[in-house]
Amino acid sequence: TASSFQGVILGVGSDETERTVTWSSTSAATGKLQLAKKADLPGGDFTGEGWTAEQYDAESAVIPGLSIYSNKVTLENLQPNTEYVYRVGDAASWSQTYTFSTEGSGDFRFLLAGDPQIGTGNLANGINGWDNTLNFIQEKFADASFLLSAGDQVNSYNNVAEYEGYLNPILASLPNAVTVGNHDSSVGRDNNPYQ
Repeated sequence: TASSFQGVILGVGSDETERTVTWSSTSAATGKLQLAKKADLPGGDFTGEGWTAEQYDAESAVIPGLSIYSNKVTLENLQPNTEYVYRVGDAASWSQTYTFSTEGSGDFRFLLAGDPQIGTGNLANGINGWDNTLNFIQEKFADASFLLSAGDQVNSYNNVAEYEGYLNPILASLPNAVTVGNHDSSVGRDNNPYQ
């Protein structure tokens, strides 16, 4: 079912023609991603008839000790100033449809977040604060090219609930670039969902 695909996050690529998409799944089947230009899809999503899409196989790996599979796809040769739609799945079932837009050449704007650190203090309050921040970003800075999170996305490197709190649905459409902070690091540790 679509609910087995969680934490979909759009990442930056090596240049403006690339994006990455990562997600977790309870399915052991190889992850898949379908991508199309929004203009090429009747109705703007994958529910109509007569559409074609590129399909990518994900690099999939189990996260040790968690029975959760990490999936990653790199989207290449994206066209500038284009709106894309995508969905993730395993060929048997698919997620909802997500959208993102590419930029043209020249100047761009990005946002910087320092230490979201979901899980410090009250988990629910931390998630709510992060959600409010991302909603504000979406409302006031819709033209930003990406969000750079400068580390410590969570408080405890092995806490799945904290990662789920960080992975707000807005980050499936707003490219995210993260650095690994000491709270995220699994160096010398097991069971890290950050993979």
